[in-house]
Amino acid sequence: MLYRGNKYNSIMDNKEYQSMILKNYEFKDYIIDFTDVLESNIDRKDLSNFYHNVLSLNIVKKYNSLSGFFLSRLNLGAIYRFYKNEIHLVKKDFSYLYHELLHMASCYHGDIIYLGLRKNEFENIGDGINEGYTQLLAERYFPNVTKTYLIETKLARALEVIIGDKMTSLYFNADYKGLIKELSKYASIEKIKEFISNFDFIYANIPSGKKDIIYSELMAVNWFLIETYYNKLDGMNKEEIISILTDYCCDLPYIDMDMFAINMEKIKELVEFKCKIRR
Repeated sequence: MLYRGNKYNSIMDNKEYQSMILKNYEFKDYIIDFTDVLESNIDRKDLSNFYHNVLSLNIVKKYNSLSGFFLSRLNLGAIYRFYKNEIHLVKKDFSYLYHELLHMASCYHGDIIYLGLRKNEFENIGDGINEGYTQLLAERYFPNVTKTYLIETKLARALEVIIGDKMTSLYFNADYKGLIKELSKYASIEKIKEFISNFDFIYANIPSGKKDIIYSELMAVNWFLIETYYNKLDGMNKEEIISILTDYCCDLPYIDMDMFAINMEKIKELVEFKCKIRR
């Protein structure tokens, strides 16, 4: 395609894009703003999924419908239907569009559908990571978006510290396998799968409002992130590692201060243990 990786041209010059804008005219300002921000901040070679999907995008208002009513009861502002390439706007707050437009921009349709950092096969794998990172990017590039997925966003931010800038590229290329490969530099595949499963459990059960349900899974996810980040830092002296991990630990989500205190104690034990092994 002409627009992939071409830093001089924008897809906004494309006639099919302009037709899509006319079809979704009520939301044109949001779509054009979204396109401009992506093309200004993301490497064009990472926008192939966006350039493919945006041309057939359809946005449907659902806030006056029965289905919209039920979706709003689930505290959803909008939802991306990847099989139709449609965004269903459930609430009249149009800022929800940015989160869903990111889903659209990171969706790959093949034998297996990948949505950002989520794999859609027999069941969805990676829902928690994907929703958290989608919201993180929405807040990073569109500061006025409605804040949602608070715990998932904090966890995704902590994961990005480990993966680095490459995580954005993995997301827009719908490279779930690449995410696993990056994490496997610092953790076993078994631990990575358990981490993703626990993260998905947290995502699925947060809407219940009963935080005790996710307590053990959140403890496990936080500790996986801390231990994996430690493995990345391995080689620094003890004082440096404890200082860095303490700051890192402070940015993780907690249900209560006991959870934080346990992690801090485990960090000291981990560093002491590893230092003894190296002697």
